[in-house]
Amino acid sequence: MFYQRKVSIKSLRYQISRDSSEFISKILDECTKVTDYVSINAVHPNLLVYTPPRPFKTKMFRVWGTTNWFNLESFISCRCIFLNPGDNSNRTAETYSLFFNKWMDSDVRLQKLTLYFLEQPEYQMIMNALSNQGTKRIIDKDWIEVTRRNGSEFLIEAVPKIVVIYSKQGYLDCWNMI
Repeated sequence: MFYQRKVSIKSLRYQISRDSSEFISKILDECTKVTDYVSINAVHPNLLVYTPPRPFKTKMFRVWGTTNWFNLESFISCRCIFLNPGDNSNRTAETYSLFFNKWMDSDVRLQKLTLYFLEQPEYQMIMNALSNQGTKRIIDKDWIEVTRRNGSEFLIEAVPKIVVIYSKQGYLDCWNMI
């Protein structure tokens, strides 16, 4: 649709409060070249799983509402991801662990992952998956530095209901913008 018209889109916000499974895949397929911001707040059936036809190029991707369709590995080419897993998350400790391994062992564009409004079981599952990612050094009560065997470094900010994971470069870039 957009590509046929040679239209460039910088940002997209999609919000719908009823089942929208017939639209979301088509809309997302059109958004893989959105450059700045994609925000999806929608209700989808739990069985929907979306895999993009090509990597996303957006700087920031925000997802809430029903999020089980959002496969973290498929969006690893975004610079920042904000994800509210929701009350009915189907992600497991293994899901998170495999994703963290893939991200932290690669040279992908993702610099910051924010997981927010986490209930205690999901929060603990994420922290457990992160605990196996390398040598940890506690910086203070809310901050942990992780150094991987390959030398890559990550910073984790863990406060109640929120976990933010930065690549070291992503963290430095955030502070340079202030």
